[in-house]
Amino acid sequence: MIINLIKTFSISITIFLLCGELSSSLAQNIPNDSTQKKNEIQKDTTGKTIPNTKDEFDQSGFNFGFNVAINGTFIVHQQIYGLSRLMPYSPTIKFAAGFIAGYNFDPSEGVVFGFGYCGAGQNYHDNLDGETFTKSVKMSYFQIPVMFKYIFNSETTQPYIMGGIQLGFLTSSSVVVNDSIRYPNALPYNQGSTSSTKFFQSTDLGFRFELGDDFMISNHIFFNAGVNVYIGLPDINNPDLRHEFIFRGNDYPYKKSSNLIVGIQAGIHYIIKE
Repeated sequence: MIINLIKTFSISITIFLLCGELSSSLAQNIPNDSTQKKNEIQKDTTGKTIPNTKDEFDQSGFNFGFNVAINGTFIVHQQIYGLSRLMPYSPTIKFAAGFIAGYNFDPSEGVVFGFGYCGAGQNYHDNLDGETFTKSVKMSYFQIPVMFKYIFNSETTQPYIMGGIQLGFLTSSSVVVNDSIRYPNALPYNQGSTSSTKFFQSTDLGFRFELGDDFMISNHIFFNAGVNVYIGLPDINNPDLRHEFIFRGNDYPYKKSSNLIVGIQAGIHYIIKE
């Protein structure tokens, strides 16, 4: 699991940096009226010179937008859940999308809240004595994040960090096992492919963190790209199936399962200005 997590995080960082470099290059190469206006000198009614800062990238006040994400999803300790053998993790990619709104108290600090869909789960694949074992856990959540945002201000781009809590409501789930005939009574499944929607808790709660950059497109519109991490706190398994199991004479104590999601995201937002 750790190796897969490191690979996913490394890929996410690489793509994020490439997006940032591309957006920064576009911002430098495309003429920007706001940059020109800031360099112009204006005079008030008394003849005093003042700078024109009308079109500076300032997120003070309200903004709203839409974000999409591609995530690598994991379920910590889920590989022993509902099967009579340990199974290695295999890469699992899910999508997320949602509405985001924010209010900035000043150009550097604000709060962000939203709601949207997020896929979660974990795939497994293993071979033992020439036989193939697979398992797929699929979950969908309606998520509500509430985070604090800090912005590092600059002229056309604004790097940011965000962190806070996120509440999730399970909207659908399934566990599909394609086991071998050697284990026809692998509890709680029978031989073959089985799916169920009764194995997981209906809610999830955890910490969400984001690191990214906002890129100014116009006086009211900005684009963002970044990396997000969600760490679930409670046990997502239903109480009836929280038990230890024995495989080939070895006891495996029960460990709670929790969601872990790491990915990249992008979005577009509108700033409400007076």
